[in-house]
Amino acid sequence: ETSPQVTYLMLEHPWFRNRTGIYLDQPGSVTTLRFFSLWNQAVGALIAREDPRLFQCPDYHTAMAPWYALRARGPQRPPPRVAVVLHNAEYQGAISSQQLKNKQRKRLAQILDLPQGIIDGHMMAEGGFNMLQAGLKYVTLTQRGFGVCAVSGTYAEESKIKHRVLWPLPEVMGLDNPMLENERPKPGPPLAERRRIAKEALYAHADFKPGGQGYGHLEPLPGARIFVFLGRWVKQKGMDYIADIAEWMVQTHRNLQLAVIGPPGDSFGTYTSHKLQIIARNPRYSGRVKLLPVFYNIGQVHPDVKFAFDFCFMPSRDEPFGYVDIEFGWFGALTVGAVTGGLGKVPGIYFLPSNVNSASHICHLFKKTVDKAMALSDRALMAIAEEATRYAFPVESWQASLLELYQLACSSGNTAGTDCAFLEAEPGIRELFGRQQPVASAPRAPRRHSQFAHIE
Repeated sequence: ETSPQVTYLMLEHPWFRNRTGIYLDQPGSVTTLRFFSLWNQAVGALIAREDPRLFQCPDYHTAMAPWYALRARGPQRPPPRVAVVLHNAEYQGAISSQQLKNKQRKRLAQILDLPQGIIDGHMMAEGGFNMLQAGLKYVTLTQRGFGVCAVSGTYAEESKIKHRVLWPLPEVMGLDNPMLENERPKPGPPLAERRRIAKEALYAHADFKPGGQGYGHLEPLPGARIFVFLGRWVKQKGMDYIADIAEWMVQTHRNLQLAVIGPPGDSFGTYTSHKLQIIARNPRYSGRVKLLPVFYNIGQVHPDVKFAFDFCFMPSRDEPFGYVDIEFGWFGALTVGAVTGGLGKVPGIYFLPSNVNSASHICHLFKKTVDKAMALSDRALMAIAEEATRYAFPVESWQASLLELYQLACSSGNTAGTDCAFLEAEPGIRELFGRQQPVASAPRAPRRHSQFAHIE
């Protein structure tokens, strides 16, 4: 069976080429607002021209695009269908630090090239401009609020409770992400042997020996159990909790080693870096703590270096899905962390937090969990690790859930006909339709029937 057709389109503009990252920071300056205005208008024009069955909107970045698409399609064509996929609902594209007065909202409407009525009625949350709110209000208006999902079932439930902008929705679906099988390590010797080989390679690598980059080093230790964190050091990942219990860990468990790797991404990451540097430089812990506060390609140490780690830290405050626990689990490293969001889907040693922002509460639970992990016998540890390597997250299951989301978004709606007449009852939308000549539908991608693509 042939795969569905994919057509890639490139948007060309100096603002796109000259940006310093994939996206600019969340709105807070006129420059950022102009960038997102241009980006969303361009995507909206493409939706109108390409006429897709459904537009999948990732987070807030293109959440205003359906409104521009609605304007570009005109009142005689049905409103475009939208599925909003929340990869991280914490980031909403909001100007949350300022309550916008009428004069400021008028200026904002000029920057976005939208009627102020649309801004006031559909893009404000708690007195502040909110780009995610724009997409959610569009879905509420045209699809009765159906068609919003998050990237795991538990995270969908948590987000619906936590984030006020999601409260009016009838539901937030859970759509567990897949993990491609080509990410799984290739078959090889037994897990115990692969772990021994990987640990020898780790200890022998220049970056993990004395004088290597970063702080501290690791040296061979009989019966060593290595805990690792790999990723950006930010508040969401609970990095400060790792820093707060790190010294207790190496003091309490003599065969425990730490490797904390990744770039600091906020003040919590900077705090972690400063605190762990002190521990890594302490002669008492020589050879047991390695700190690399930079973006580091761990694969350069050894192709299968992840087998070297016994445990993977995940004390996250908020984790939409969590690929790292699967990634390390497939290499036999058990997650030691919190059951929050998408975590808890692979074997590991977990704690269930009541308040993810209470340092004393989390550190108490975290220490108990580390104690339990270190108390596992070698046989029990290996048995659980081998079980983790067998877990699967197939693409086919994700596609089936995605199709269900698409069908829900396309079948739910307030419109009984094929035009936007029901929308024109609102003055702001009447003004929106009056601002631009409709864009004709002229899709470049040939339409090809397949079971997955059929969502009528």
